[in-house]
Amino acid sequence: MPEPGETWLAVTRRRYVVRHYELSRASYQLLHALLAGESLGQAISRAVEAAGPDPERLPDNLWTWFHHWAAEGFFRAVEFAD
Repeated sequence: MPEPGETWLAVTRRRYVVRHYELSRASYQLLHALLAGESLGQAISRAVEAAGPDPERLPDNLWTWFHHWAAEGFFRAVEFAD
């Protein structure tokens, strides 16, 4: 059995199919902030805080995360603020 530990997940349901995606702490914080209605800039700031001592990889991770999430249908719409 694996040792107990923190796990961050995203759970989706589309056409009656439930999927789960294991996330890093930083990616979870980013999605959580977006779902709470925070701006993209605020959400990225939360991801930076959660990234801990290794924020250098965050720009590459952001691209990868958004690419994957868009491909999986995580977002229904994008709104641009004035």
